[in-house]
Amino acid sequence: MCYPSPILALIGICLLCLTISGYSNEPAVQPDTTAATIKHLHQRIPELMQANGIPGLSIALIADAELAWIGHYGVANIETGIPVTADTLFEAASLSKPILAYLVLGMVERGELSLDTHLFELLPYSRFDNAPEALLLTPRLVLSHQSGLPNWGGEPLKFKFEPGSRFGYSGEAYVYLQKVVEAQTGLTLQTLAQQQVFDPLGMTNSKFTWSEDTHQLLATGHNNSNKPQHRSRPEASAASSLHTTATDYARFMLAWLNTEGIAPQSIETAYTAAVKIQSSPDESAHNRHIIGWGLGWGIQHSAEPLDKVVWHWGDNGVFKAFMALQPGTRNGVVFFTNSVNGLEIAQPIAELVVGDVHGTFNWLDEAQSGHQLRRILYLAILLMAILTCLFGIQRIRRKLT
Repeated sequence: MCYPSPILALIGICLLCLTISGYSNEPAVQPDTTAATIKHLHQRIPELMQANGIPGLSIALIADAELAWIGHYGVANIETGIPVTADTLFEAASLSKPILAYLVLGMVERGELSLDTHLFELLPYSRFDNAPEALLLTPRLVLSHQSGLPNWGGEPLKFKFEPGSRFGYSGEAYVYLQKVVEAQTGLTLQTLAQQQVFDPLGMTNSKFTWSEDTHQLLATGHNNSNKPQHRSRPEASAASSLHTTATDYARFMLAWLNTEGIAPQSIETAYTAAVKIQSSPDESAHNRHIIGWGLGWGIQHSAEPLDKVVWHWGDNGVFKAFMALQPGTRNGVVFFTNSVNGLEIAQPIAELVVGDVHGTFNWLDEAQSGHQLRRILYLAILLMAILTCLFGIQRIRRKLT
């Protein structure tokens, strides 16, 4: 009888270890592995929070189109020590935007609006200052971030490129679409959302702006020094002002998986990238991710259709959030944090649930880096202007004396 050499045996053991340590194409969450995923998340989240200085976090896990688990960690305010609970309200930031997409798609289904209606014909907007580009705006271009408007702008709003020619993330465009929807229905964003989203889906703790009776439930955002940053009451904005819980937002995600209040055709349209943002040409075809934007959602396309990931991030400065949904496996995750560092832990959490999302985070890292660079340049220009003014004042004083 021949026995394998010690070297061959060692190689075999190493290969086995690699196999069971995660090198698999199986979906991240299945009914028989949900308990293991929850265990991993429960172990990993406190470690990630401590390593990144995140005071509080709330998370919800979806497995096979059901709410599988909810977790709450840390404190809502580092000074008061009030713990995060199921009722703690977090700023959802840009996770507000898919709510508007849901509302608009409902209007389209009822024949109240078309995705290709020219919005300026429905509601002229003085902030556009008669810019010809405004005449081209449609719900489809706004929801897929092809409006040509800046993320946030001044008075008047200046278009950066011709609408429909490329991708450009814009909160301003969503605010304009919100105003059109409010004008067409005669209802405020909060009332519309309450009637068509929050009440039907059981999102009992969700609001586009908080009231005095819910003020005590608000999480407090924290800056890089972990100092609490108290906020004033925001104006209702479809781009950024949603206050919600992980449980509520998971219910919203489940509505998309289970076609609650939204037709399958609308979901298919929303989940199809209307514009391509980025691909990974340096990688093998199997690992390549193509990042695009659908109607209200970021889309990560992969070689395998089951691996498609629908995602969105939220960034209100001292509040960060992230959600990812895999329609093919019907799994998903959403979490909210009260820290400027919240997105630092998004990729490891998402990958425990929906698998490889490196394409999404490669793009997100580049987008965030670009935003930070523009902010630094703006501050540098502002500083130069201030110094120039001070120098000019000093010269005038010298002449006068």
